[in-house]
Amino acid sequence: MASDHKQVQDAVVAVFETLAASRDARAGLNDDDAPNIPDGGLYVVRALIPGEPEEQLGREGPYYFDNVRMPVEAYGLPNADEDANAALLDDMKAAATAAIAADPTLGGLVFHAEVRLPTEEDEFGGVIEVLGTLLVFALEYQADTLV
Repeated sequence: MASDHKQVQDAVVAVFETLAASRDARAGLNDDDAPNIPDGGLYVVRALIPGEPEEQLGREGPYYFDNVRMPVEAYGLPNADEDANAALLDDMKAAATAAIAADPTLGGLVFHAEVRLPTEEDEFGGVIEVLGTLLVFALEYQADTLV
């Protein structure tokens, strides 16, 4: 099961676009229109961040088992009170977790995918903590080339 990196990235974006459409939210790859956040929130999916691939030699050439991460910024409403915004962000996290739990292989593109909170190993740069939170979309899959 070899997957193309762009194909995997597009599948992740599609998961969040479908999720957003079902909840009056918006999602997109590198969507930086944060001032115009709909009532359901905004998911900003960032590009794949490759991990250290494992190379295995096969009869048809090398295969790379990638353990990649995609940061997903979840933004609530800038004008909402703190409790309402926290509840919206919690709901957005739960909805993202449920969406990937429904198909953790992204239709067979990956071995495993999960949405989780960042750990100390995840260094992505500054997300505005007041308005949003950071989720990590972690994927394991096999590819014919390095990212």
